[in-house]
Amino acid sequence: MNSENLRQNTVTRAKMHIAIDEAMLEQIATVLNGCRIELRKSAERDADLRKQAEENQLLTPDQAREYLGGISDKTLVYYEKHDLPFYSKGKLGRWYRKGDIDEWLESGKVNRHKN
Repeated sequence: MNSENLRQNTVTRAKMHIAIDEAMLEQIATVLNGCRIELRKSAERDADLRKQAEENQLLTPDQAREYLGGISDKTLVYYEKHDLPFYSKGKLGRWYRKGDIDEWLESGKVNRHKN
């Protein structure tokens, strides 16, 4: 195909019109609306999964102390004695699940603020 034929073909395509009847237009609108709904559901599922991943994040003692506002080792041990959940596995040390810390804080088992 030479450049003249290509130019003519391009011009012809640019002038092409598509006729869509009302029924087809409604079908297209329905499909697009369904896509919009599914995209919103997908975004909600994504947000839920991100929240779950955040809650299930395991923290080292240093990270837990920082997450709790930069508390000392002694305060962390005190919190553990007041039901702050932690996990330990042999020599791997202790781990704290971020969601457990949040739930423990919400429970109010320890008054973290001096009056």
